[in-house]
Amino acid sequence: MLSGNEIRNKFVGYFRDKRNHKHLPSSSLIPDNPTVLLTPAGMLQFVPIFLGYSAPPAPPRVVTYQKCVRAGGKDSDIENVGRTPRHHTFFEMLGNFSFGDYFKDEIIPWSWEFVTEDLSLSEDKLWITIYEEDEEAFEIWKNKVGIPEDKIIRCGRKDNFWGPPGPTGPCGPCTEIHFDLGEQFACGDNCLPGKCECDRYVEIWNLVFMELFLDEKGNYSPLEKKNVDTGMGLERIAMCCQQKLSTFETDLLKPVLDKVCAITGKHYNEDRKTDTSLRIITDHARCVTFMVADGLVPGNAGRNYVLRMILRRALRHGKILGVAGSFLYTIVDDVIKLYKDAYPELEKKQDKIIDIIKTEEERFTKTIDRGMVLLYNIIEKSQAEGKKIISGKDAFKLYDTYGFPLELTIEIASEENIEIDIDEFVSYMNEQRERARQSHVIENLTDALVYAGIMKETGPTEFTGYNTTKDYGRLLYIIKDGKVVETAESGDLIEVIINRTPFYGESGGQVGDTGNIVVHDIDESMITDPVDLAEGLIAATMYTPPLSSASIEVNQEETISARLKVVNTTKYEDLIIHRCEVEEGEVTLNKPVMTEVNTERRKDIARHHTATHLIHSALKKVLGDGVNQSGSMVAADRARFDFSFNKALSFDQLKKIEYWVNEWIQADFNREVEVMTPEEAKKAGAIALFGEKYSDTVRVVKYGAISKELCGGTHIDSTGQIHICKIIGEEALAAGVRRLEAVCGRQALNYVNAHEKQVYSLSTTLKVPPEEVSERVNKLMDELRNTEKKLKALNSELALTKVDNLIEKAINCNDFRLLSARVDNLNSDSLKAAAEKLNDKLGESIVVIGSYDNESGKVTIVTKVSPGLVEKSYHAGNIASSVAAICGGRGGGKPGFAQAGAKDASKLDEALKSVKDNVSQKANT
Repeated sequence: MLSGNEIRNKFVGYFRDKRNHKHLPSSSLIPDNPTVLLTPAGMLQFVPIFLGYSAPPAPPRVVTYQKCVRAGGKDSDIENVGRTPRHHTFFEMLGNFSFGDYFKDEIIPWSWEFVTEDLSLSEDKLWITIYEEDEEAFEIWKNKVGIPEDKIIRCGRKDNFWGPPGPTGPCGPCTEIHFDLGEQFACGDNCLPGKCECDRYVEIWNLVFMELFLDEKGNYSPLEKKNVDTGMGLERIAMCCQQKLSTFETDLLKPVLDKVCAITGKHYNEDRKTDTSLRIITDHARCVTFMVADGLVPGNAGRNYVLRMILRRALRHGKILGVAGSFLYTIVDDVIKLYKDAYPELEKKQDKIIDIIKTEEERFTKTIDRGMVLLYNIIEKSQAEGKKIISGKDAFKLYDTYGFPLELTIEIASEENIEIDIDEFVSYMNEQRERARQSHVIENLTDALVYAGIMKETGPTEFTGYNTTKDYGRLLYIIKDGKVVETAESGDLIEVIINRTPFYGESGGQVGDTGNIVVHDIDESMITDPVDLAEGLIAATMYTPPLSSASIEVNQEETISARLKVVNTTKYEDLIIHRCEVEEGEVTLNKPVMTEVNTERRKDIARHHTATHLIHSALKKVLGDGVNQSGSMVAADRARFDFSFNKALSFDQLKKIEYWVNEWIQADFNREVEVMTPEEAKKAGAIALFGEKYSDTVRVVKYGAISKELCGGTHIDSTGQIHICKIIGEEALAAGVRRLEAVCGRQALNYVNAHEKQVYSLSTTLKVPPEEVSERVNKLMDELRNTEKKLKALNSELALTKVDNLIEKAINCNDFRLLSARVDNLNSDSLKAAAEKLNDKLGESIVVIGSYDNESGKVTIVTKVSPGLVEKSYHAGNIASSVAAICGGRGGGKPGFAQAGAKDASKLDEALKSVKDNVSQKANT
């Protein structure tokens, strides 16, 4: 039997060595493509080539094995993971690609040769599906390969036609190879691949033939260059080669599954529900290992949220199987051992992967315990009211207030046959997003294919913003509601593409520019002889011949046809996109425009961007050269800088970093910029920034001997223009990753003034000079602590004064006394003192006291058991735990004394009454 590694290597070897393909490495799970959260398929990295705006490699045929994740978004498989024997969040896709090179005549016979000869799969078990109208594929399979006609199944567009990926674009028919697992999995007598949904036939290889183009009118036309895109799921082909009935039983996952069984103490293939949880944990452990290795950290948005959701789902199923606390991080080593040869980055980042997963597990343990108690309370309430649905409001509260993922709410509720009102949840979610969204932000709903088409027509936007904040250009495209249009009116929210612009598009961590665009309506009759361009309205480059040397001698105000407010600027590849609100007038294509960036805002952004370069250098100076940038965000009002470091920075370290940054600001180093190749820049000692995508030439920004970095952002002319930099925050972002936040220039002055105002207010309130505020506050804190100690002692005395009254409530229980009582608003120390005093007075006894604190809303339960009863197996911890459980809490302790906590005070009296029955039952056995 072939191992997974052997299949992977054979696939690459077949196409590289035998069919002259170039082997390219797997791309990251974090894609460049903005339309997807995570890389879902092997072809994603080649989309620019398929769309025609990037050149193919030489030769124009490629082979890869690609790591993929389908969880979150339209491609998500997560609902099926664990519930079927073959679905995964993470999987590997083996693929070969032809960019206008070979086509059906070559790849169809090659695919058959590979699966039957190189993989030794039995021809008798292989079936073929084709698109019902693809006669060419049918003839090749039948006459060239020799497949019997009755084993070639024709299928419709839904199953055997791919694309386009958007409303328009390349597309074409597919042909698939299926493997027959046997009649025992059939759903009926007429079971055929592509015709039913049973488990008998497994699709192992999909060959996509991009030979058509779908235009906006719904018409198909032949592509000039036809492409091939194939995908073979490694897990599925390994299952067939290794004669397994589940991908989880192949050597790609079985060792991880065995580890999960060992951790949980469960056995696979003994119980359906248990198997589901075991498979989910196995799959998710592999998935999160790869996601973290590619630079993701758990978070609350986008792909970071997908990672958090997958990780927490695995923990939740661990809890179902009885695993307490963190465990997922212990499986990372097993995953890396299996995959390190194919993906060496896993072993290099092993410690970081473990740290990040362990930290998230510890954080979520608290969340899931709290959330599950609340969710079960909601479920019980719904069941008591005879309802089969949980309101979206309750589900949203669990998510928003307690951090409990919606996916887990749905999953847990479904186990109780209860649904969630998803529409109402989405409504609450949208309301929250709308509140959080700044009023000027326009959501980008445009399909990337629209930008790709424009890029193909116009080429990259000429960016002039390094040298000016005001320029002239020609309006080339208007996009409204995701579609290219010819005009726009006042009040419309649109995107515009201009041939040249000083507006910086959001990228490299720097936010996009804002400002104004003025559209002019000028016809040819207004053009006169060339004059000094500085006096004219528009630079000559915006015109097409024969007007290339002309300028305009007219009153500018008289020519204005529309004014646009630019609320944000973004980028797609090298295309700069201005997101605008039409303030007045009508916008039409091919008109000359004047573009003007908000200069003051640009300067503030430049100050903060340059400051991050200085912070990077200061971090290395103070903490060592091992510190590297992990990310950044540069805005007009602040800057964030993420860096690799494994512990919190001390106050002294922060002050040293801030000191050096401001020293370099005072030194007023001038900015120097050089354009060179990335290789030349690195040889010159320039630092490459996190997340940057570098082209053939790069900008190297240098300030003295302090900082030299590859950076495409905007910067100030000299460090002195930053004026001042103040570090205002430092925190952990993830295991091994820290974040600094800083403000510069006037924002720094505002920050200092605000703090000075607070100190002044405190000094006035405390009636001491500002320099004595700290000493006075410390003195007040000491006095407060002393007062609290006295109050605590008084509460304890109060509890003891109530002991005699409580004794009257004790009852006889065979040969000992039992007291179960409620005394509200006593802290745990006072309750403990009361329980011990009562136990002493009652003699051989069990004392249980519950208390509800009005201020905190919490319930506390203490239990004291006499030593003689402990010897008879009475256990205070078990008693306290059972009482707390009724109140929706938990706790425990030693046999002689225990304490528990809960939140549902409405059930405290009922819980205390239950003590008598529980203890009496044990006494009578």
